[in-house]
Amino acid sequence: MAAGRRIEGGEGLDRRARRIVARRSRQLLSVRKDAVRRGDPDSIHDLRVATRRLQEALELFAPVLPARESRRLRRRARQMRRHLAVLRDADVVAGLASGFPELRPMLRSLALAPRALRARSAARAGGVRVPGVRRRAARLARACASRRLSRRTENRARAAAVAALGGRADRIESILKDLPLDRSEEPHVLRVAVKRYRYTLELLDEAGIADPGPALAEARRVQEALGALHDLDMLIHLIQRRREARPWMAALRRKRRAAAAAAGARLRRFRPWRAP
Repeated sequence: MAAGRRIEGGEGLDRRARRIVARRSRQLLSVRKDAVRRGDPDSIHDLRVATRRLQEALELFAPVLPARESRRLRRRARQMRRHLAVLRDADVVAGLASGFPELRPMLRSLALAPRALRARSAARAGGVRVPGVRRRAARLARACASRRLSRRTENRARAAAVAALGGRADRIESILKDLPLDRSEEPHVLRVAVKRYRYTLELLDEAGIADPGPALAEARRVQEALGALHDLDMLIHLIQRRREARPWMAALRRKRRAAAAAAGARLRRFRPWRAP
C-alpha cells in the first residue's frame, strides 16, 4: 500500500500520530463547548463520540506518545463519556418513543427523564456541566513537542497498531460464533466491539498504516444495525414493567424481532478485515 511507504519515506508515525491526537483533542474541546452551551441531544451525542474517538487514538498510538500525559487525558475522556451516559440513554429512549404512535400516552413521562437530568446538571451557560479537559490536552501537546523517537520505536508502534486491529477482529469473531440475537446483552457487547474495530480502522487509515477500503463502510453499517437493535432493547427494558405499556409490548417486540433479523442478515455477510 502506498500510504505505508509514504510514512517510511517521509513523515514519521510519531508526528502523524500527534497530529491525529491534536485534531481529535480540538474536536473534543469544540463539542464540549457546544454541550456546555446547549446541552441538547445532538451535542451530548457528539461529545460522547468525540471522547471515544480521542480515547481510541490515545490507546492505539500509546507507544509513540508520552505515557503519563496520554494516560491522564485518556482517563478524562472516559470520565466525560460516562458522566453523560445516563442522559444520553434517556435522550435515546425519549426520541425513539416519539416515533411509535402507540406510545404517545407515555411520551410526557418519558420526556421528563432527560429534562430532569438536564435540570440537575445544568451549566451556567445553559447546557450541561461536563468535566474539563483543556489543561490535560495542553499538557500532552507540550510533552509531545519535546519528544523524538527512533525509527525502531516507530516500527514497533506500527506493528502494535496492526496487531491491535487483529485483536479487535478476533474479538468480533469470537462473539459471532454463538450470538443469540434474541437477547439484549450479547448484541450490545458485539456492538461495542464493532465500534472499537471501526475506530481502529479509521485510525490506521488516517495514520497511513493500512488502507481498509470497503471494510470501513461495512463496519459502519454493522454498527448502525446493532445500534438500532440496542435502542429498541433500551426502550423495551424501560417501559416493559409499566402498566400503561402492556397493550403495546407485543408490537414493540415484533419491531425488535424485525431489527434483529436485519442485524442478523448484515452479520452473516460481515467478515472483519485485518491489515496485510
